[in-house]
Amino acid sequence: MLRLLISSLLFVSCTYAQDSCTTTSNGYYYDLNSLQAKTDYEVKTEGRTYKLNVCRGLASEFWNPVGVDRPEDMGAKFVGEHGDFSTGQKNSTLVVEDNNPILIYSGGSPCPGASNLKASTAVRFICDTTVSTGAPVFVAQLPPDPQSACAFVFEWRTNVACSTRASGFFGRVMVVLLTFVVVIFLAYFVTGTLYRRYVLQFRGVEQFPTVAPAGLFKACQEAYSQARDRVPERWSSGLPIPSINSWSDHARSGFRRVPQEEEGLVGNSRYSLEDDEEAIPNDPPLVDPSSIQASGEGRRDPGMDNNGVIRL
Repeated sequence: MLRLLISSLLFVSCTYAQDSCTTTSNGYYYDLNSLQAKTDYEVKTEGRTYKLNVCRGLASEFWNPVGVDRPEDMGAKFVGEHGDFSTGQKNSTLVVEDNNPILIYSGGSPCPGASNLKASTAVRFICDTTVSTGAPVFVAQLPPDPQSACAFVFEWRTNVACSTRASGFFGRVMVVLLTFVVVIFLAYFVTGTLYRRYVLQFRGVEQFPTVAPAGLFKACQEAYSQARDRVPERWSSGLPIPSINSWSDHARSGFRRVPQEEEGLVGNSRYSLEDDEEAIPNDPPLVDPSSIQASGEGRRDPGMDNNGVIRL
């Protein structure tokens, strides 16, 4: 259970920390995930048609990509004379500048005339509440000559680029805890269903595990009672524990069942206190000396006078 708890927390923390296409800047939160599309966005200019996507690779098929090791990871491209020219690989890390999120695609095809350089693309997203998704617009290329251009700039007005207030630490903790609860519930439901179906041979609705609120409350109550019986109040409060000789009801207040146990031990013992009292013989009654003297009159020894003195 402890391993599952640690693994779940690590998984949730890593997932939260590596959330793609999101970032926080100056207390504001940006999220461009809704701009991911199953069909690539197209930007047409004189003599060229650019294709790009957001926070994922291109969805369209590629044709003879130029100098690209992983064409499936292309984030932007245009069709050249000899094949697809990658203007940058996909990227999901946002950079915020002047309250505008920016995506930079780098590592594209080798630049014309400079094979040691790779083509790149920068897309600046501008918050505009008057439009919904919007569309990218070509802004510039460097160098300006289309035949040697290797860096490309686009702007994209959309309401998706508008920031929101970032959730604080409490909100993040709640997200982690909620995700952990969901993971634990799913694990319990799946394992419980498999056990009840294949071990207990239940079918239909009975194969699904259920937790009754009354049963859960009763289990918690019994656990609390057992813990209270095992741990005295003085131990939990840090007070000094009295000696055995001075044991009293107050000293054993943390043990609720001790009086009943003592009564059972004393009452069921073979040698109880009542038996001990019966076993002790009664002391003989005291005898009055005058009665002894009275009873002894008329029975004097020979040579003894009336005063009890023996005369020789």
